[in-house]
Amino acid sequence: MDTHEEPERKSSYAGEQRTHTMLVFLSDVPESDGGGHLHFPRLGLHIQPHLGDAVLWRNLTEDGQPDLRVLHEGVAPKSCEKLAMNVWVADRPFSLSAIQAWQASSSSAKPAASQFLD
Repeated sequence: MDTHEEPERKSSYAGEQRTHTMLVFLSDVPESDGGGHLHFPRLGLHIQPHLGDAVLWRNLTEDGQPDLRVLHEGVAPKSCEKLAMNVWVADRPFSLSAIQAWQASSSSAKPAASQFLD
């Protein structure tokens, strides 16, 4: 799942939720490999990577809860290398100031804000 567990969202940096995911394939994996595909077991989908293709899905239901149907896995290729890039769309700004504000507003431990985020 690409969502943060509700309601605490402890794995997030600034309380954000990942509303959508886009996976961009940066290499080909031939079907003859027998692996390497993106698998959504609850939807019965297998998507074979092709260079330049992308898959976009919504991570939340209409009422804003994590959509359990989009549980997915990247199956390892058997005989080649697979490259892909994740793009996550968040429901709020993701910046150093947002992370610091979220951390300051919560008494529970959060991951440290990175000096590289802006």
